[in-house]
Amino acid sequence: MLMELMQPADMLEDMKKTLDELVKKVDTLLQRQESPFKEPLIKGKGPLDAITLLSLSAKLRKTATILCELGEATAEDIAARTKKKRAVESAYLNQLYEKGYIEKKRKSHTVYFYIPES
Repeated sequence: MLMELMQPADMLEDMKKTLDELVKKVDTLLQRQESPFKEPLIKGKGPLDAITLLSLSAKLRKTATILCELGEATAEDIAARTKKKRAVESAYLNQLYEKGYIEKKRKSHTVYFYIPES
């Protein structure tokens, strides 16, 4: 038996609910700060505040958010949380490093990424 197609009115209602949820999430992020550009949500060389996080691609935003939660991590640590390959997370972390949002340091053969204190 074929599933019924959603009616246009139902599709619009679903879209409206999704947009309302997104607006609430953005409002919550903005309420954490007095000004979107004044006090960063995540401190770093570059302004990695809520607006900047939202401007990043979803993959970089997820990586940056997890790094913020962990404080300091290897690409392997991040990959364990995202269920992606270590090499993929390493590339994402290095992109964030190149953009100036995070720092990295080497301990022996292991590279650790972190968000520096401002």
